[in-house]
Amino acid sequence: MINRTTFIIAEVGPNHNGSIDRALSMIPKLARTGVDAIKFQLAAPEKVYSKDAIKANYQKKNDKSKSIYEMSKKFQLKREDHFRLFNLCKKFKVKYACSAFDLDSLIFLDKKIKIPFFKIPSGEINSLDMIDYIAKQNKKIYLSTGMATFAEIKRTSNRLIKYGNKKLVILHCVSSYPVKNKNINLNVLDELKKRF
Repeated sequence: MINRTTFIIAEVGPNHNGSIDRALSMIPKLARTGVDAIKFQLAAPEKVYSKDAIKANYQKKNDKSKSIYEMSKKFQLKREDHFRLFNLCKKFKVKYACSAFDLDSLIFLDKKIKIPFFKIPSGEINSLDMIDYIAKQNKKIYLSTGMATFAEIKRTSNRLIKYGNKKLVILHCVSSYPVKNKNINLNVLDELKKRF
């Protein structure tokens, strides 16, 4: 059964361009819009990208870094910056959220920052070390599904709830930025409802 309660997450991601001041300045503005959570990202680029990883076309167009590894490194905030983001979100009565792209970053966010829920990026739907860690925690889980097959979504969702945590929300995502109207395909929501 689908829960129809609306929960709005404002996605900052890496759009602070590596500037903690810019990231902090976004929080009061977004909080005033009435969002429920503001989400950032955290990754150790050396653990996420291979040396031959390529940039997406929109990244090539908007960033002059030679590789996606260099670009990611340039746009990462320091771990200690996330404490400041968390505290400012708390001050403005909005939940701090953060997606992790490697297991060490995930554990840091869970144990040190104490994120209120897990948001699994679509690119990590097959990162079984992270999926298994999340499955053993008793927190709400938001699972992005961009570019995933129904079989991958089923396998990962089963893995996430195998320890009894049924607080799983499956999100319909399109991994195309900005997404064109013809590619939104909201009909997939009916298919997700049937299958899950």
